[in-house]
Amino acid sequence: MDQVFKSHELTIDISPNRRQRIQTGTEFFTLDQKTGKKIVNFTLNNEELDLTTAKNVVFAFNFVSSVSTYIFDSNETKFERKVEIEDAEKGRVSLVLPNDLFEYEGPVIIYIYIEFINGQSFDVAEIETTFTESFLDKQLPEMTDFYVARFEDLIKLVYKRIDEINSYLNERVDEIDQHVDNRLDIIDSTINNRIDAIDLEITNRVEEINHQMQADLSDSREELQETRNELQETKLDLEKTIDAFRYHVDELIKQNQQQIDDANIRADEIEKRLDNLDIISREDFNIHVNDSTRHVTANERQDWNSRVTQNTFNDLPIRRRIQVTDWDALDNTVLGLRHGESVMVYADIGSLNSPWNGINSMSGHAYLTSNNGDHIAIEVYRSSNTVTRDRKAMRFRGFNGWGEWKYGADTATRLQTPRTINDVAFDGTTNITVTANPTTTRLTVNTNLNDVLTPGNYNCPLIDEATTMPNTPLNEAFSLQVIRHGGNVREACTQIFTTYHESSGRIRRFIRNQNGTVWGAWFELPIAVGAVRTYDMSVTRANQLATERTITIGNTSKIFNGSADVNWSINEILGLIANGNADAGSARIGNLLINWGTATLRFVGTQTGYYEGLVEFRESYTSEPLVLATAGASTTDLVFPAVKVVSRTTTDALLRGTDLQAFVQSYTANWLAIGIIN
Repeated sequence: MDQVFKSHELTIDISPNRRQRIQTGTEFFTLDQKTGKKIVNFTLNNEELDLTTAKNVVFAFNFVSSVSTYIFDSNETKFERKVEIEDAEKGRVSLVLPNDLFEYEGPVIIYIYIEFINGQSFDVAEIETTFTESFLDKQLPEMTDFYVARFEDLIKLVYKRIDEINSYLNERVDEIDQHVDNRLDIIDSTINNRIDAIDLEITNRVEEINHQMQADLSDSREELQETRNELQETKLDLEKTIDAFRYHVDELIKQNQQQIDDANIRADEIEKRLDNLDIISREDFNIHVNDSTRHVTANERQDWNSRVTQNTFNDLPIRRRIQVTDWDALDNTVLGLRHGESVMVYADIGSLNSPWNGINSMSGHAYLTSNNGDHIAIEVYRSSNTVTRDRKAMRFRGFNGWGEWKYGADTATRLQTPRTINDVAFDGTTNITVTANPTTTRLTVNTNLNDVLTPGNYNCPLIDEATTMPNTPLNEAFSLQVIRHGGNVREACTQIFTTYHESSGRIRRFIRNQNGTVWGAWFELPIAVGAVRTYDMSVTRANQLATERTITIGNTSKIFNGSADVNWSINEILGLIANGNADAGSARIGNLLINWGTATLRFVGTQTGYYEGLVEFRESYTSEPLVLATAGASTTDLVFPAVKVVSRTTTDALLRGTDLQAFVQSYTANWLAIGIIN
């Protein structure tokens, strides 16, 4: 006989109008085995829906009272029944209800979905029906034998379902593994792309900063070069003057030896005259001269005045003082200087051509710099009633008249020679952020100092090792500083040799220059011993800053005074600051902040709900970060759920996961956030 069915047929129109759950009023019983059938005719805006290009038609049964779900589709299925497309052109489909559904009773919601080959799909409708336990399934004594037979059928059905589920699980595990691999590849690609973009942004930013710094420094380079040229000319003039002065001193000593002898004879005569004085004893005079702490009383002053005459001091030298009204008018005719002699000069407020436009009084010295009376040097200090220190001014006169005044500043605001810090010029006018104290290289045994040409700091801590090294000024433990100087040859440099100690306990320092392959002789530099008087000689540009500057790169700050170059390593510049562990934490690279961790997504809603979880960042961002999320590798569901970011702020983010086929209360998700901080 042909198959017979207890069929229910209905027509569903697909439209965007707000839909209501379709109450069919139908009821199926537990003994409707293989006879229950649902037939649906689909229309679209009241026109028959053509299903010839349909990829899949899905019926989902949700048993409300038992929270169980069954899904059937028109493609390959693991169940004994599937959705049949009876007439594709007219949009007619049907489903014979399998016996599995009759194991439950109560209200059932049927959800229908249609998917087409071109990627379009419809969420069609919600249909409500009821499954009821048959009267014969109730516990009647006369139905015992029937139930036994049915129980055996149930056992067979259970074993069959177990086999089907095992096969299904094996296939799903493979799909999940492939899905996990695909998701990990996507995450890795996204992170790598983001890191590349951040690297590019950092590189561009560094280039912008370098260009800006070069632009800022370009304005001062011409001024620095002019200052260097001027100082070089002054240095050459001073060297010539010093050489000439030394020569003339030697000549003066030779030529005036007789004058020195005459001066000695004159001194002896004065001493004899002092010995022969009747009005004052030599002993009393010596006591008065040598008593530097004793103060003369009024009676003593009167006694001295009565005994000492003007003739007593006729032969004592008198220091001359000349008042200046016009500094340009000074020459040796006015000063009356001899070679090697100096005279005090001073001026009141209002003097002409003064170094401070006549607004200060001043005093100082004038002296000849050569046998030629036209070569004169003047050194003066201005007076001040304020807390500010006096300032010094100098000028020189040659064959062409007086040169310009040269000044000393209150403090050093700019280095005379800009220093290089990690290949960036620095003149001390502002703080900069950059790392690492200069390293010192220990020289090996038998090192020839003529071969040490690379600028830097070197040392030899042992005397025994120093004795093996050629071209040292002393066989002592020492430190060596090599400085590149302004020679035309690339290897031209200066060496400064400082002893660790000497047998006398006195530190000694030597210096020499090299130009190409020729080394000059070592010259010993003077070092003051004992108490040293300190003078303020601050200048606008100097070899060392009057105020030390703080230089910071990354998270490292160091003190810099301009006396030597400093360098930083790349690890110090890009210092990584991390907190936490592999499961949860944060890390910073410069102004880039990364947070990571896991979140618990909990079920939200009733039958068609989803999963949500809020994650809080360990550290906050300046602006909203990029957040990536994926479900944890361990889940009790048979389907790997999708997780997306619903919203985010600078302190947290809300994650939402898809509903699962098998209901669970929660599952975990992994997340990663990348953003910028100030």
